[in-house]
Amino acid sequence: MTNAVRNKAKLIRTAFSEVFKPTIVSCAVVAVLWDEFIGLDQIPLLAIPASMDTIHDLVIRLMIGVLAIIEVIALLDIFVQQVQHTKQMRMVPAGHRR
Repeated sequence: MTNAVRNKAKLIRTAFSEVFKPTIVSCAVVAVLWDEFIGLDQIPLLAIPASMDTIHDLVIRLMIGVLAIIEVIALLDIFVQQVQHTKQMRMVPAGHRR
C-alpha cells in the first residue's frame, strides 16, 4: 500500500471517528425525540411533578436510543478492525507472526 493510500485511509478513519460518529449520535437524538419536539416548549409550564416525569421519560428514551446507536457503531468497528487485522497478518512474513 502506498503512502498516499495510507494517508487517505487514515483521513477517512479520522473523519469517521471525529465527524461521522457524533453526527450519527446527534441524528439518533433527533430521531428519538422527534415526536416530542412540539411539546418541549410546554415542559416549563407544567407542574413540577408532571415536568419531572416528562423529563425522566425523555431522558430514558434518549439514552436507550443513543446506546443502541453506539452499540451498532461499536459492532461495525469491531468488524472493520478484524478485517484490517486479517489483511495485516497476510502481509507479515510467516516468521514474524505472533
